[in-house]
Amino acid sequence: MKRWLTERQLDRSINHAFRSLDALCFGSQYYFIISITTFGQIFLYLGFTAMIRSNYNCFSDPSALIWCIMIAVLKMIVQMILSKLSIALGIWQVKSNDKIVVDVGTVNRLD
Repeated sequence: MKRWLTERQLDRSINHAFRSLDALCFGSQYYFIISITTFGQIFLYLGFTAMIRSNYNCFSDPSALIWCIMIAVLKMIVQMILSKLSIALGIWQVKSNDKIVVDVGTVNRLD
């Protein structure tokens, strides 16, 4: 079962760069991706700002590698748990027919 709208067959009549964006249709998945990306950029900025203000050098810290490994493992565990939880709750379940009808003549002209 396809859970994300971008996993379905994309409309080939649209420019290649915008096909996955068109598939999201400005729905809840689109706004979820935009908010996660925005929060990530804000936290990255705040982290670099804090490191610069405190004159912290992450390359000279002996525990930095251990923290990176722990965060990567924790990320995989949380992703697995949330994925199973979303399947159990039926969040973002694509219920309609995920095939898009495309005029073959238009596809041949554009590609």
